[in-house]
Amino acid sequence: MLSTIHIQKLRKVYNKFGEQEAVEKFNLLNELSQRRLTNYTAVKNYHELLLFLKAYPDNEQVLNLVISEQVRVAAAVKKIMESGSAKAQKALSGCGIAGTTLITQYSFTITKWLAQKFTPFVCFDSCAAGAEEGAAILHYLFPKAEYFFTTQEKFSAQKRLNFLFEKSNNKLQHLLQLFIQSVKDEKLCETLFDQLKIFTQWKLDDAIFNRTFVKGIEQPIFYHKHLQKKVDKGHIFYKQSAKAVKLLIQQQEYLLDVAKASLAFYCRETEPVTLGAASEVKLFNCSRGISIALYGMMPERRLSIESYVGYMVFKNSVPVAYGGGWMFGHRCKIGLNIYPPFRSGESALIFSEVLNLYHQFYKQQYFIVKPYQYGKGNTEGLQSAAFWFYYKLGFKPVDKAIADIAKDEFDQNKKSSLLTLKLFTKSNIELLLKPTPSAQIDAEILSRLVTKMIIEKFDGDRSKAVKVCWVNCKKLLIPKNETRVINKQQQQLQQLTLLFSLIPNLKKWNDNEKQQLLKILLAKAVDEKKYIQAIQQHKKLTNVLADLCKPI
Repeated sequence: MLSTIHIQKLRKVYNKFGEQEAVEKFNLLNELSQRRLTNYTAVKNYHELLLFLKAYPDNEQVLNLVISEQVRVAAAVKKIMESGSAKAQKALSGCGIAGTTLITQYSFTITKWLAQKFTPFVCFDSCAAGAEEGAAILHYLFPKAEYFFTTQEKFSAQKRLNFLFEKSNNKLQHLLQLFIQSVKDEKLCETLFDQLKIFTQWKLDDAIFNRTFVKGIEQPIFYHKHLQKKVDKGHIFYKQSAKAVKLLIQQQEYLLDVAKASLAFYCRETEPVTLGAASEVKLFNCSRGISIALYGMMPERRLSIESYVGYMVFKNSVPVAYGGGWMFGHRCKIGLNIYPPFRSGESALIFSEVLNLYHQFYKQQYFIVKPYQYGKGNTEGLQSAAFWFYYKLGFKPVDKAIADIAKDEFDQNKKSSLLTLKLFTKSNIELLLKPTPSAQIDAEILSRLVTKMIIEKFDGDRSKAVKVCWVNCKKLLIPKNETRVINKQQQQLQQLTLLFSLIPNLKKWNDNEKQQLLKILLAKAVDEKKYIQAIQQHKKLTNVLADLCKPI
């Protein structure tokens, strides 16, 4: 029987590389392949090590053994979930292994996607909304004549749904349909669904969509003779650019599904994936078996000022990391999330490839990491000393006093205390391609200035502000023969005109400068990359916005 002792042996060597280590791994896997998989704790831990070995194989022989062992683990887990003890089933539930069950609260969009794509395997589990909140939402959704079961008596939200869907064979599908029919505004729909706290049960019986077997677009396998743990700033910005992979629409759709599922297995979501458009998915091959998929949002759900483009990193087609970049001009807020099984791999190289891709593809020159990534409100980030991960890649605190403390700690090669690591979270950290970027623009500052303008010029009347700024910008920027095209995209574009209304003396700009501004406006609803590039190319705009961002 496979035991924790066997797992400990494999754990000692799984992330070590060389000829001797490759032989040792092969022999260990061969030995373990003869063991019965009945100890659920050992099986669960074995599964995680196999995931790492699949992403970082030594050679073809080791990889083939890993793949066959994954199949055996999946079969063993399925058997435990069907006929094992209640204790074993509970221990395996929620782990994302093939054959197990996930019970989680997802967004409306992801719940709808799950119900459509995995219909036989997805169902309603429970409703955790409070009694009063639940009654209010259900009364809004259901016909008002059904007020007894939506509002009367002291029923919990769960009990009300039991009454309202008493004979339903598919409670989740009916509830989703009710939201679609009753709530036409997508954002309101998301908010109400979130407040209702619907938990979905997902049985991971699909052949691919589980943590065991999920994969991206297959690429040539890279076999490892060592791990590349260290990279420098030069690797990020001056290496040869990643190679774009030409994708069919079916492959774009598949990569979007993989990203949604991969995050969902860990009970996570990101906006560019949840609200992603398949047509916006791009894939790039990088070094050492790394490929990176980029995810752009549907035009109608894009951010008002910045461009938020997500990414998922694959190592030998195994999803190993995810994140996203919030871009405006040449400035990009970014972060990295490595999935737990892969944290002892090539994390620095992976992030350097991500930074290089955003630099090469979107021409980003100034990268910012926010304090959450290295510990602010994030215990794991503190305990893992994530600050030093970014520091060694060239990121430095924006605050000079904190930067000096960090330099002293680094120079002395000291192990930082939790108190010091908490101090570091009082400053953003930055990585600059150029010593001093030509125009530093902070979208958060611009957003605050928009609020200030609305309060001062429109007495806080948001509706009036949007209408007036939209009309004024149309008069200044848009030729009459293009008004019809613009009006079709009004909802997405009028938010951007609030930003343009901050520009002093816009009326005095010459025709070419106004034409470039119109180009930015039009690109926002069509193509995020063109929008980013149009801002970068408009030197007058970037200089004006940079001046607005300077402290007074």
